[in-house]
Amino acid sequence: MGDGALMQVLADLATLAQYKLPAKIIVLKNGRLTLERWQQMMFLGNPEAKNENEFNEVDFCRIAQALGVDAVRISDHAQCRSQLKAALDHPGPFLVECDVSPDEPALETPLAGSHAVMFGKAFAQDMPDKEAAAKGLLDALREEQEFLPEAIDAQTKVLMKELAVICKK
Repeated sequence: MGDGALMQVLADLATLAQYKLPAKIIVLKNGRLTLERWQQMMFLGNPEAKNENEFNEVDFCRIAQALGVDAVRISDHAQCRSQLKAALDHPGPFLVECDVSPDEPALETPLAGSHAVMFGKAFAQDMPDKEAAAKGLLDALREEQEFLPEAIDAQTKVLMKELAVICKK
């Protein structure tokens, strides 16, 4: 789950600890309401306003541990596999906090052409971190094109060209 989603259900960590439920929570932490950010662009063509979807730094590991849930922060890619395996092998509840980029898009696969048009509308306007967001979306679409070429329609190809121009600025 994303960090924004976890912030909305923090009390559930206490329930996991109380009943020793063996649930594993993997938190994708980027300090933003990422899904809302990308949905605003994808469905409405609205660019993100400065600080609109950001929130203060939260240490989910400390919160989980204070509530009786074991936790680990994965910040070193080299340690990721062993730390994740230990978390999944743990008999009780466990929280794994992973730092991720806020510019990595949360989007559907494949991207509908009408959504590509809305993204183009959003990126045509001023927005903070425009180049980084454009690069994140372009990288995701290029990956999709590599593995599922038929998912990239004509409108998405136009968007990809527009994003490439933004990234080169």
